[in-house]
Formats: sequence, structure tokens, C-alpha cells
Amino acid sequence: MDLFPSKRRAEFTADITLNNEKGADTLFFNTKDFVQLSNVKLNGQELTMGKGDVEQNLTAYPIPSTLQKDSVLQLSLVGSKQYVGFVQSDFQADLTKKGSFGSLQDFLPVKGYDSDKELLENRKRQEQGLERLDSRMATVDNAFALTQNVFATDADWVTGKIIISTEEGQIPFTAGALQKMETEDGRTTSIYTIKKPQVFNWQVGSSDYSVGKGKAGNIDYSILHKPTHSFNVDLYQEALKKGVAFMQTNFGANSVDNQLQLVEIHRWQDDRYTFANTIALSEKEGWVADTEGLQEKAYLYQTIGSGLAKLWLQKNLTIANVQGADMLTIGLPEALGLLYVKNEIGGEAVISLSRKVGKVWQGQK
Repeated sequence: MDLFPSKRRAEFTADITLNNEKGADTLFFNTKDFVQLSNVKLNGQELTMGKGDVEQNLTAYPIPSTLQKDSVLQLSLVGSKQYVGFVQSDFQADLTKKGSFGSLQDFLPVKGYDSDKELLENRKRQEQGLERLDSRMATVDNAFALTQNVFATDADWVTGKIIISTEEGQIPFTAGALQKMETEDGRTTSIYTIKKPQVFNWQVGSSDYSVGKGKAGNIDYSILHKPTHSFNVDLYQEALKKGVAFMQTNFGANSVDNQLQLVEIHRWQDDRYTFANTIALSEKEGWVADTEGLQEKAYLYQTIGSGLAKLWLQKNLTIANVQGADMLTIGLPEALGLLYVKNEIGGEAVISLSRKVGKVWQGQK
């Protein structure tokens, strides 16, 4: 993937292995706005689009009959994404001049059914004459949802290799372990590998980062942060080192993968992301905070502890996409993060965090 942040453009190629046990006769692609596919091949054979819905960004490519019986298919894609103008309802944060960050699926198409297109807000459902939903999550007896991983609903655990480049002066990053980085002819290129199967919730990004590196026991780590936001990098390093030790003590020597990344992202994204070797935290999560107070230091520690716990969950547990999943995907990592805070800073720190959460709830009410 080649990023051109100054032009808000990306160009990509992808080679994807598909399981075709059901003998599909058509490939359906759901793309995001501004994404264009210029070439689609299956087992080296170029496909021609059969149907398309411009409004829904949906295209259909018939699979040649000679390939329909193959249990494994090799899909090759070439495409691009180019933002033109601005919109009111979307920050377009995946391609910005500094601080690009987004899901791979902001660029690559979702193959087959795209759950992101479901109408889950009851107000919008009523406008379309649809029944109200009691929950946005499927019930625990929903056979289809039970086959999905809540962290990534449209793919099995996968391995991969990602080559990502950006304009000189910026550093690109993505999921996995960094193997190589070099700058040549005005482009900086990084090569990442995901050798152990991981859930497919991978992200990509690029910014004018400063990089700090170190070791947490036997784990190499790197911290990517804005050059002007170095205030708490030492505290983040301290939290990472103690957090890795906490995870290894409680969950085993292999509980944290080597070449761990902690990355600062812009405030217009969600507060926290965890994906293959990586914890990404919004700039408002502690990078520029005054951490002299107990509560602020405890919060920074908790974000690292819960992030490490969530990485462990994603690579060790298959959690179905049904009601109650949040107890495992959110509740359990947050609880482990609090236990980590208690062990390292003390019970009063946990109490101070509880008071902070209580104030937030009162404000929401």
C-alpha cells in the first residue's frame, strides 16, 4: 500500500487467499466511498464486473465455472482511494496530511456480506418501516453470529505480510512485527509480517512521528508519537515494561508478542485500538496530560494494562459475535487493567479511577 498524505490518496495491491468450500459462483465486493477497483483477478484470471450498485458501493463479479469447484482461490486486487473535497459527516481520518489512521477495510473491499451496512439505529429503522431492535447484537442462539469472531466478523484468523510506504518525512505503520524500514527516492517504506494467525482487525497509519525504542524483559518495543508530545513517553515506557512483566507472570512467557508497538493517533479517532502487536491511543488519552497526580498516572497505566490484556484476548480466545460479548471484549481487559494498576501503584489508585468513572457517568446522566 502506498500512501500519499499530502494528496489524500492511497494506491494498493492485495493478494488474498479465499476459502471456497461452498463453491461460490459470484464474488461480491462492498467498498467504502472514494475507493476504486481497477483490476480483479482470481487464480490469475481477470474478472469482469457483472453488476454494480453505485449508491451502495456494491459490485458483483461472476466466477468462471472452471474455478467454482476450487476449494481455495487466490484473489488479486488493484485499486486506489482518493478523497475529493470535504464532507460534514465524516472526518476522512484514514487519509490526512499528518496523522492518517484507518482500518485496512477503509481501503480493501469487504467480500460478501457487509455487516457495517446493517441499520442498527432504531430511529433510522423506523424511518424505513423496519421493526425496532431490542439489541444491536445478535442473540446467543443465532447460528450465523455464533460462527463470527466479534473482533473481526468477516474473516477467519489470518496471517499476512504488509508493505506500506508513505511520503518522506513521515513514518508508516500497520499490524504485525516490523521487519524492515528504509527511505529511498522520497518514500519511506516499512515491511510488516503477521506470522501467527490473528483476527483481521488490522489498521494502517502514517505521520511525522518521533520513535522511542526499548526492551521490556525479552520483548522489544517501539513508541511512535508526535515530536511535540514527548511529555509522558518515559512514563509510557515504564508502564509498558511493568505491563509486560504483569502479563508474563499471570498468562505465561508467550502472552506478549515481540516487537510490540505503542502508537499515538489523532483525537478524531476512537480513544483506543488494539490489533496484531499494536496498541494505538488517541492523543487525548495521556500523551499530553499532567501525570503528576495519582489519578492521571493510574489512568495512563490502566490504558496500557487493558491494551496488553486485549491483545492477549484477541490472539487466544474466539469470542462469538453475540449478546454478552462485551463482558469479554471490554469488561475483562478493563478489569485486568485495574488489577495491573492495583499491583503496581496501589489500591488508592484504583479508587481514584473509580471516582473518575463515576463523575463521567454522572455527567452523562
